[in-house]
Amino acid sequence: MKFSLPLLTDFITFNSSLSDDTIHEHFVIAHKSHSSKHTLWSLAATRKKIIASFWCRQVPLHFVALIGTAMLFSFPFSHNRPLYFFCLMVAAMLSFVILFFIIYLPSYYSIFLPVLDNIINEQVKTLATEEETKKCRRTQFSGPTLIV
Repeated sequence: MKFSLPLLTDFITFNSSLSDDTIHEHFVIAHKSHSSKHTLWSLAATRKKIIASFWCRQVPLHFVALIGTAMLFSFPFSHNRPLYFFCLMVAAMLSFVILFFIIYLPSYYSIFLPVLDNIINEQVKTLATEEETKKCRRTQFSGPTLIV
């Protein structure tokens, strides 16, 4: 798998998880998956699943990748292992608080939620159009009925 600098930059700045296409893809996949299991699955339920996925999967994965990378580069230079892990835990907690208020929370409210709501509105319009098409097909008379 090839890695490029723009992809790495997008990952570090958390932009890869916030692109319109990525959110739309996750939404469609989740909605189809849950709709096939539950006949009355709603768009609101999928919205909640996507939000939970953001906070419980994407944010921790991003944070662990950043801390893991820092740990990989700093571990060979540590001489006092117990002190190293203590300092790493303190630095990780401080880093998470900083990243939470500087990257994760603002990105969630200013990028992720508006895009997700836009996707839901598109899905509602698509479902309404499909429903209107079904109604039109039902009200149309068949060929033999029109001849009579």
